[in-house]
Amino acid sequence: MRIFSLGIFVAGLIFLFLPEFATAFNVALALILLCSCVTRFVSLSVVLGLILGGLLVQWVVAAQISYRLSDELTGQDIRVTGVVASVPKYDDRRTSFTFKIEQIEPIGQDTMMSVKRISLNWYGKSGRELRAGQRWQLFVRLKPPAGLGNPGGFDYERWLFHSRIHATGYVRDKPLAPQLLASTLTLAAIRQRLSERLSKLDAANETTALVQGLTVGISNNISTAHWATLRQSGTAHLLAISGLHIGLISAWAYFVARWVWLGVSVATVYTRRRTSAETIPVHKTTWGINKITLCIVLSLGCALAYAALAGFSLPTVRALIMLSIVAFAIVCRRIWPATTAILFALLVVLLLDPLVLLSVGFWLSFGTVAALIYLHNGRLHRHRGMVAGFKVHLQLGLVLLPATAWFFQQGALVAPIANLIAVPVVGMFVVPLSLITLATSFISVSVANWLLIAVQWVLEQLLVCLDLLLRIPAANQILFLSEPIVLFGSLAALVLFFAPRGLSLRWLSLPLVAPAIVINLLGKPVDGFELHVLDVGQGLAAVIFTKEHTVLFDTGKKISANSSMVERVVQPFLHANGRHTLDHVVISHADDDHAGGLSSVLSLFPQASLWASDESNLLSTNAERCEAGKTFVLDKVRFVFLHPAKHDLGSKNDQSCVMLVYYEQARVLLTGDIEAQAEQRLVDRMSGELPVNVLIAPHHGSASSSTTEFVNLLRPQHVIFAAGQGNKFGFPDDEVVARYAAIGAETYTTGDSGAISVVFNSQGLLHSIKTHWQQYPRFRRRQQ
Repeated sequence: MRIFSLGIFVAGLIFLFLPEFATAFNVALALILLCSCVTRFVSLSVVLGLILGGLLVQWVVAAQISYRLSDELTGQDIRVTGVVASVPKYDDRRTSFTFKIEQIEPIGQDTMMSVKRISLNWYGKSGRELRAGQRWQLFVRLKPPAGLGNPGGFDYERWLFHSRIHATGYVRDKPLAPQLLASTLTLAAIRQRLSERLSKLDAANETTALVQGLTVGISNNISTAHWATLRQSGTAHLLAISGLHIGLISAWAYFVARWVWLGVSVATVYTRRRTSAETIPVHKTTWGINKITLCIVLSLGCALAYAALAGFSLPTVRALIMLSIVAFAIVCRRIWPATTAILFALLVVLLLDPLVLLSVGFWLSFGTVAALIYLHNGRLHRHRGMVAGFKVHLQLGLVLLPATAWFFQQGALVAPIANLIAVPVVGMFVVPLSLITLATSFISVSVANWLLIAVQWVLEQLLVCLDLLLRIPAANQILFLSEPIVLFGSLAALVLFFAPRGLSLRWLSLPLVAPAIVINLLGKPVDGFELHVLDVGQGLAAVIFTKEHTVLFDTGKKISANSSMVERVVQPFLHANGRHTLDHVVISHADDDHAGGLSSVLSLFPQASLWASDESNLLSTNAERCEAGKTFVLDKVRFVFLHPAKHDLGSKNDQSCVMLVYYEQARVLLTGDIEAQAEQRLVDRMSGELPVNVLIAPHHGSASSSTTEFVNLLRPQHVIFAAGQGNKFGFPDDEVVARYAAIGAETYTTGDSGAISVVFNSQGLLHSIKTHWQQYPRFRRRQQ
């Protein structure tokens, strides 16, 4: 069974992450199967596992692709009838939810589509009426699943594929108003009702969102500040229902059942003795069932109910499977190694959903359990109590550092201490009190209020304690691993470092982890400068790296009251490249798609120098207008503003900052949203040609920009259009693209290519331009 599980796991990895090898893999499987049948040189379990895993993954992937919205129906009005399949998430602008389609009808067409689940946004206040389980008839506009492509950023497109979302879009209030139909009772609806029951208690405050997360697994309302504290301290896993909580509830239920049974047994024996009746064995129930078996069944039932409250998330399913294996072994009086339990859980999870391999939660969940098994199996434990607990958390914190650096670009060095405090507090007090509060709210609201006050007080004190820990120097560090080989080297180093003492290869751990240490201490080397035009949808955000400094040109748009493309894209990109700060920020003009994240930049990087053309954007004490002729130099790389001049007039677009970046023979021009009038002024100011290596096309490639004279003046080798995929403006304009192609320029669009990276030395481009989707192909496209 172990070998069979590993076979399915390996096949899943190959077909999901290395599809270009799928054909060769199938041929190899056939040869291996032939060898195993003829010579038995290869275990038949391995072959069967690989074959089953490969077939299962290919079948699931093919099914998901067949459900995907067709491109020709993108942007059309479609009438859909179905059920709200998730608990809606509200913010200041929209309501987000998953919709399970029962019937679909493209307006004006007879075409029927196979789309099953869609992710929708409903802008305005109308969406506030939504509740999980309701059936609606909605008019929507959809597009195929897609996400932004940036190093360090969240791969939304992969998440959609794993979540079986076949299209994304928004609800339209026209041509007809949505029609509310009959509701259905679903697990999501039950969870939403329970969550609202807690939030409606008089004692509810901001901390109630954490209680909701621990009772029904709904974390939509947890504040940004609380999330930041939990993530940076390495305790976020405690405030969302996970395998740890399932185990705690199962253990609580088991011991409560035993105590109850003990009390019943003692009472029964005492009563029968007083009546001189024949006693029955205390280890049997009235029906002859072993008391241990009964307690285990009750504990598993409680664990199952708690996992249902969490929506059967991956960590809870994994914990349920492992608990069931342990329970079965106890009932059967068998002793099975821990590796058997985790491999069986792996097998069941992969058979249920092989796409979990695409989930970060899968790797963290199984990786943490595997690390605990490795750290404790076959070892003598000399310490007890707090010392032993601290040692466990310290070891686990070190083992998980490469994973958190790879997935989240950070490492909580204070996590061992934080978890040593938080785990018993959450396990012994917060979780039981939260569940008792929820149950009591159906019996006595006043008592539930007092209990909620108590659990919120405990959580508030815990958060205060975590905040104090985060004030310790180097409590949380930005960590990054540049390549998969560095990640694997770090993991191998930790395996050797924590190996049993008799192993003589421990010394290899230092050279294996050395690349990760060096790159985090010294950063990625830059000889000259680098330009990275990020994929922020319809908008612009470009980052320039010199040897020791970082410049941001525009910020992308604002997403909500508390979020912008700076938090969503720019900051993760900086962390993924080992950069912690911004030295200069240039805001070309005040449009939201260029300056929407300015407030976020000022909050996150208050020390940065700010340059802007619009007086309303000069919000920092260290701010200056980007007039033509002004310049600054960083590591021998010169940044010169060419526009606007002091007395230039024109539209907001034509007043955009235009900045030339050059280093000996390398030149890059960033143009904001200038149009024909500003381009003509630049042409008049320049004497002769000003050829550039890379041009960020004016105004995203609109028809009102990139005039023939301007293009001939610059004669760029490469042109980058900062335009979102399928944007409503139709950028870049076909004639503009043709105009650049006529002079031999290569063109790129961020919406199609993802983030675009160019590396320069003193001679110009160091190597060919790299795009994100070229290095990490879009998952849905790789599989087609």
